[in-house]
Amino acid sequence: MPGSLGNHAQALRHHFAVFQAKVCVDVQVDPAFEGTVRDFLAMDAYLQAVYNDVINFVDGVNTLCQRLEKLSETVAASAGLASDHGIRKDCARTREGINGIVAQVAPHSSVAKLRRDLEYNIRAPIAKHITWNIELKKHLRNRNDRLHLLNAAQKGFEQVKHKGDSSRRYLDAKAAMELARAEFQKSHKLVVDRLYILDYYKEDILDSLSMTLKYLQYEFFSSAAHSIARALPPRIEFRPMIEMTPNHLQKQIDLEQQMFGSIQEESFQSS
Repeated sequence: MPGSLGNHAQALRHHFAVFQAKVCVDVQVDPAFEGTVRDFLAMDAYLQAVYNDVINFVDGVNTLCQRLEKLSETVAASAGLASDHGIRKDCARTREGINGIVAQVAPHSSVAKLRRDLEYNIRAPIAKHITWNIELKKHLRNRNDRLHLLNAAQKGFEQVKHKGDSSRRYLDAKAAMELARAEFQKSHKLVVDRLYILDYYKEDILDSLSMTLKYLQYEFFSSAAHSIARALPPRIEFRPMIEMTPNHLQKQIDLEQQMFGSIQEESFQSS
């Protein structure tokens, strides 16, 4: 284990060194740095989209549960229309199974667990990323402001140097340029350090988010299926509703009447 940790730390340092060499060059325009910033902004937009879509998904599930609860109430009303005790018992069992899915206040219902899991495992971590990214974007704006000041200071120094002004103005312009350079490099390093963390772990973040979402969705639908399964009889034997329409029932009655007539005719002949 210590060896594996050492290898990971060594790989981390190597990746950081490569990353710094790629984005920390001291030039006016750094294409590698700008590309890294574009990747960061794309990642930030993706996380915000997922965050909003998770909210919409929870709202959709809540609507589904409300409609499912209303449907179960309507179906349960059939218990008052049936004299068969088995049908009344089945309606109660079905209502109980549906409540195991849709109950808003029951801590172990499918929807309550889904909301809890999504909040803790998805929304809260993404919210932390979004807050981090807001701060990083502020540092990026500060870094860009410092770069503009550095460019202006370098331009002033080059003008003084080109005109051959007095040593006093030359030294002042050079000092202003060095101060602007130091301030820029300080803000630039802060941004690079934060961008490095996101760049190094980006694939892990994407994988964790995708797998967590899939698992939580599986948990919800699996829990809902098990809740309904507990309301089903040991053997599922029933006639489909398509066979319970008036036309099908009329055919069934006609067939039974024909069979009854044939039996009566055979009985009469035998007697």
